[in-house]
Amino acid sequence: MERLSVVVFILAALFGLYTTSSVDVQCEGTQYCPAGNTCCRLASGQWGCCPLPNAVCCSDHQHCCPSGYTCGGGGMCTSSSGVGLIPKRIVSLPARVRSIDDI
Repeated sequence: MERLSVVVFILAALFGLYTTSSVDVQCEGTQYCPAGNTCCRLASGQWGCCPLPNAVCCSDHQHCCPSGYTCGGGGMCTSSSGVGLIPKRIVSLPARVRSIDDI
């Protein structure tokens, strides 16, 4: 049952069903992520968008984990309570750059 709830959570996050706001998230300057995402710095130095609200950005600058989890070894997200694991960290995607025309 726990595995099913984790799968549902991940699918909902990936399809944008788990958002808390309809306002884009400003990363820095003109870089934005869609509502319900978290800005994470990518290895390139640019901002990336983790498709989860209030996510934890992993130190590899590629992945993120849901709030309440930490980035563990082997691509795992570990619950801070030590009870649950998510088998795969989520990949952060490049942030959008908003131009003057978008405002």
